[in-house]
Amino acid sequence: MSSQLNEIADIPRDFLREGTQFMNRCAKPDKREFIKISQAVGIGFVVMGAIGYVVKLIIVTIKLKADNAFMKCSTYSGQQHPSGRRVSANGGETEAEDGNRRRINSQNERHVRSRKARLNADIRSGKVAKPPRLP
Repeated sequence: MSSQLNEIADIPRDFLREGTQFMNRCAKPDKREFIKISQAVGIGFVVMGAIGYVVKLIIVTIKLKADNAFMKCSTYSGQQHPSGRRVSANGGETEAEDGNRRRINSQNERHVRSRKARLNADIRSGKVAKPPRLP
């Protein structure tokens, strides 16, 4: 039993001993070598980032074109789009979606108008100071 515990305890000790020997043998880079390595790594980051950006740009463009083609195609009328939207015959929104969008926009406009009206009433009554006019 104790021999098994010694074997298990020897594993981390051996690892630490070998690691310190490795670090002592390694030569640390001088300033010029460190700068060259840093520049190479930096250029690699920039190149890989640029490649990723270009690939993402191409993928997004292709996906948008495919979505637009799907939406305009009349053969998919009334079917479910992969994004979850329903497609109408003219490739736009269905009548229900269009009505919901108009209703929400009118509610937002009414809300903004009522807030402006309350603010103007508060300014007239003196509850709120009139905000300064920007040039």
